[in-house]
Amino acid sequence: MIDKCMFSESKYRVLEQLQSDPLASDLLWSLFCAAVESYRHDSILRPFPSAFLDERTREKDVEHLRTVVSSIPSFQELIVNDNIQKTLPSESWDLLHWVLQTSSFRLCSVNSTDKFQNIKQLTHQVMSASAPTHVYEVCPTGSREQKFQKAKGEWKSLYAYHGSRIDNFFSILHNGLVSNLNKTSLFGTGTYLSSELTVALHYSPVGWSWKKSLHGSQISCVAVCEMIDHPDLKCQTKGGKSSSRSYSSDSLAGKVPEKYYLVQNDDLVRVRYLLVYTESPVKRKTCVNHPRSWWHQHKFFIMMMIYGVALLAIGLATSKQFHRFLQKLFL
Repeated sequence: MIDKCMFSESKYRVLEQLQSDPLASDLLWSLFCAAVESYRHDSILRPFPSAFLDERTREKDVEHLRTVVSSIPSFQELIVNDNIQKTLPSESWDLLHWVLQTSSFRLCSVNSTDKFQNIKQLTHQVMSASAPTHVYEVCPTGSREQKFQKAKGEWKSLYAYHGSRIDNFFSILHNGLVSNLNKTSLFGTGTYLSSELTVALHYSPVGWSWKKSLHGSQISCVAVCEMIDHPDLKCQTKGGKSSSRSYSSDSLAGKVPEKYYLVQNDDLVRVRYLLVYTESPVKRKTCVNHPRSWWHQHKFFIMMMIYGVALLAIGLATSKQFHRFLQKLFL
């Protein structure tokens, strides 16, 4: 039991949260660290802690932030070591409090085995995929969730997976999935999701997080999202009853593939769970790697790659500049 009288407000709140759900706190801090250390920190560390903004110029002092982050001990030590609690600077406690005490959501650890089975039913996942090491529930609060529930109205919910780099997830948790930040646009601009976990895992490479983490220093993460089954959500419907739903006006390759969803309105999707892998999913196979089953498991990703190469080849074949380059190269 923590004696509130002995600590500042920040220190008390941090220790209280670390004791109540150490794994969830550890993951949230690890995702923050991944964004801080990323070479893309300027665009993905959103929100940025205001305490590390220059008072006059409002420029981000990333190097000072990284110094404070590196001084934070492991959470196991922080919970039990009174000496560390006394000597850790107030600046460090304030940063921990800023990261862990979120106002728009709570991250909660859940029973991984039971919840993953439930998630597979929600997404109607068919293909075999590696089970996550940990599952976390994202419990939203505030106006954004109210707006989503109001928009849902009488529409039903759909669930699907979204894969991304580990350093993106701090921003994803705080800001949601933002369609105009996604680079993939073969079937239209927006956020891509799939009902198959194997598809999302292709876009979730193992990355560095926090070297002192309970999850290990390298993890990967997949978001499980709830979507509103609104006509604006692009996907293939059963029986092809509404062909317009499978096309985006800016698609370069026709219909959105089966088992894919294209979200172009950010208000139609919310992150509900995080699946965390503490080692490469490729090493955690759950079925025999038969060539035929491998093709069925990865055909969507392979087809997108083939189509992309074909588009590139066509573009080069019709490019006058490329023809002149070849003439200079071989003549």
